[in-house]
Amino acid sequence: MEKRIAVTAIGPDRAGLIRDLSGIVTEAAGNILESRMIALGSEFAILMLVGGNWASIAKIRERLEAACQEGGTTFFTSGFDPGWSGDVIPLALAAASERVDSIRVSELMDYSTYEDPGFTGVYFGYGRPLDYPAPLLQPGMLKGGWGGMVVMLADALGVDLDEIREELATELMGLEVARTENRAIADRIADAIRNGASLEDAARAEQLTLQRSDRLQRRPDGYIPDLGASEAVMAAAFNMQPGQSSDRVFEVDGAMVLIQVMDRYAPDEAAIEAAIDQERTLLASQKQQAYLTTWIDQARTQLAEDNELIVNLAALRSGR
Repeated sequence: MEKRIAVTAIGPDRAGLIRDLSGIVTEAAGNILESRMIALGSEFAILMLVGGNWASIAKIRERLEAACQEGGTTFFTSGFDPGWSGDVIPLALAAASERVDSIRVSELMDYSTYEDPGFTGVYFGYGRPLDYPAPLLQPGMLKGGWGGMVVMLADALGVDLDEIREELATELMGLEVARTENRAIADRIADAIRNGASLEDAARAEQLTLQRSDRLQRRPDGYIPDLGASEAVMAAAFNMQPGQSSDRVFEVDGAMVLIQVMDRYAPDEAAIEAAIDQERTLLASQKQQAYLTTWIDQARTQLAEDNELIVNLAALRSGR
């Protein structure tokens, strides 16, 4: 996967400068994707966007550093953190603010494409077992990695620090671990059902207890007693046969649910007729109320237009 870096060079203009810089990139199997150059008097500046794999990027950096040492110039390399995202940008924003009550810096990054398993795997613990003691989570490691930015911000703002405190969201971490484990169990049960096992047998194999609900009745909101609202679970249950288990894992109010239909009951004709009569009466009452409300609104509007209706707003506000 291609990685990209920005290379900036500033110094006295001379013949062959562009050739030397581009040669460092191409000889390391890198690619110059974009470039901008400008000459200011006897000075020359160039900005290049360079692409390549990790090996070529490392070679480019080594060759640039060697060239700077040979020519007696300064070589500076940095990413966005540490570098500017956690210290320079907050300071720039603070300088442009009339008042600063607090500064909060959050770092969010997708490490799925970060090709450094020694860093993300060993140090961060990505891809390791859930109980892996990642060095990053050991006391002092977070402060060692990000504490410098806090010190820099405090120094620039003239603030005396009492302490730099580390806090880990251990409760959230525990919830995430539990959710991951529960998802793995649910997936194993679903796989067992696909292979012919019943939900009851698959749950017993995982040492889980089944919960049997009362009779379900269709509701517009899909509410299921002791579970919550889930139209998907309701629809699946009413389309399954007795003894059939669903291999789909439903998520309802944060819980993972698998279902098995134990029995189906024939509808009671008398109860259906009674429910229909009740619904018919309710609809008729609602329709009548809607007609009455419309008539009153139209009559009130007409009376107000004919100056035959005067509303005492003061009395209404006072409740008299």
